[in-house]
Amino acid sequence: MTGDEAEHVQSLETVVDFVRATGVDVFAPAIGNAHGVYASTPKLDSGRVTDIVEATGIPVALHGGTGMTPDQFSDLISRGCAKVNISTALKIAYMKSGFEYMSAHPGEYDPPGIFTAQRAAVMEMARYHIRLFGSEGKAWA
Repeated sequence: MTGDEAEHVQSLETVVDFVRATGVDVFAPAIGNAHGVYASTPKLDSGRVTDIVEATGIPVALHGGTGMTPDQFSDLISRGCAKVNISTALKIAYMKSGFEYMSAHPGEYDPPGIFTAQRAAVMEMARYHIRLFGSEGKAWA
């Protein structure tokens, strides 16, 4: 066993011990992901998701999903990521639509107008990700 393999096994044992000790329903491991905007497509340890789900029997939450590719999302979801966080994408859609609205309506200070534009942009961003994640038409359990 190489040093990296031994570290992975030890790390997995730590995760299993933590999950058992705390009784958490979902676990959010670091797999090469980060919050915010990525400078380039992240290199993810997708196998870690599979290992954790198989060893613990609980789903994984993915933090820092904004900017990942559709293939990365599909792969991670198929491995057991049941919760994907895309807060940065939401913030970008909200702020960008507000800027675009204000740029298209200079001198108009109409909060309902900007809020309508921002709501529409956030809803479309959410719909896109719901479809991308394969969740369209599914009910929460």
